[in-house]
Amino acid sequence: MHPLLGEGIFSQDGPAWKQSRELIRRQFVRIRKKTPQSFAPHVDVLLARIAEGVTDDPRIDLKPLMFEYTLNTTTALLFGEPHNSMPKEQANAVRQNYDEASFGCSIRVRLADAAFLYNTAKFKKACQAVREWATFFASKAMQYKDEHEEKAAAEKYPFIIDLWKEMHDFDLVRDQLLHILVAGRDSTASLLCWTMSVHG
Repeated sequence: MHPLLGEGIFSQDGPAWKQSRELIRRQFVRIRKKTPQSFAPHVDVLLARIAEGVTDDPRIDLKPLMFEYTLNTTTALLFGEPHNSMPKEQANAVRQNYDEASFGCSIRVRLADAAFLYNTAKFKKACQAVREWATFFASKAMQYKDEHEEKAAAEKYPFIIDLWKEMHDFDLVRDQLLHILVAGRDSTASLLCWTMSVHG
């Protein structure tokens, strides 16, 4: 998964993994203290999208809606603003590249030691696009820190600034963001879809 995620908790072992785990654990403790109201705007968007899909056929494909919902909540927590704050065309391009890169990583994981065999131009291009997207948000937070001092930046971009204070390495900060993005978007969306499927 290194072409997409770089250096972080999913690609580390030993002391480096323990350090990443501690950094991320602190962030989850902080997130747990957030009020449910912080998720309300994203739930409103999800419900509106569901309502738009209601027709004479009572069946609605929730999968794309749940993946969009978790992408918005995760980017809001990690990057300081949700994915849907981007222009629609750009947001769709990021989503498509992310899905392509994730698909490629799932193949490489199955190949294990032979992962190098799957390294198509499309996969590499998608990984690069996602990494540039994360770089944009990490750079934005660093620029805000330089212009408004660290305390103000920590309020607007708490996850990024906390990683920076610990690592002082821009590339590692960006890579850790990508690792948590994967965990926060895909696994949560799959759980929500499964829950609705079982209990719907």
